[in-house]
Amino acid sequence: MERQAVSNGKDEIAVSLNTYTLRLISENPIDLRHNPRLSVIVQTLSAYLVVKVGI
Repeated sequence: MERQAVSNGKDEIAVSLNTYTLRLISENPIDLRHNPRLSVIVQTLSAYLVVKVGI
């Protein structure tokens, strides 16, 4: 599997995201419905925060 790293040196935050997980989340959008008014990136990141962080 391919891995992708996102880091912010200013806050010293490093997060490693599994692209396979993001793909699965993007295929299962929030509320199990696709919202055409939101971009795919917004839906994917929102779903990631709900699933992984619990927001």
